[in-house]
Amino acid sequence: MARLYRQLQANYTFNFCYDEAGDFYVREQELIRNAKGKVSRWLCARSLYNIVSNYGQSYLRPLFWLIIILLLSPAVWLYTGLLLGPQSGEPRSSVTNYDWSLSPSDFLLFTSDYWDAFCLNLSFLGFNREGVCSRMLESYQHLLVTVETLLVAVMVTLFVLALRRLFMRKGY
Repeated sequence: MARLYRQLQANYTFNFCYDEAGDFYVREQELIRNAKGKVSRWLCARSLYNIVSNYGQSYLRPLFWLIIILLLSPAVWLYTGLLLGPQSGEPRSSVTNYDWSLSPSDFLLFTSDYWDAFCLNLSFLGFNREGVCSRMLESYQHLLVTVETLLVAVMVTLFVLALRRLFMRKGY
């Protein structure tokens, strides 16, 4: 059956029907993933690839996940503890550590600390390791920065590859 989808995809690509060819590619990948069994089809890299970028066919999904990662990471830093303000050696820097609250007045996007942490997070992603070492309080936070940096790199890569596929096919 996967061979049939590949032939249909090649036929539609040959006739410049790239959207339909992409649909057949997704169906082929789904067929291959579903052949793994009930449990292992969800515990494979192909399943994650589907969730994150629709098998490379969508540029909006990686962009969505990238925005979610960039907006949630400053909240994680504020809840795990972060040095905000001047550099750590100066007396005016203070530890910012939020507690969970369901109050609408405590919504993070309304606080200036969130936007300070957001700007600091962007400097973390710029591979400013000196800034990371001086602002983090716990050792596990360095691991979180590394994981976030890797996730952002993967999402940007998937976004660029999907855009490349779109522009190479002249489907814009």
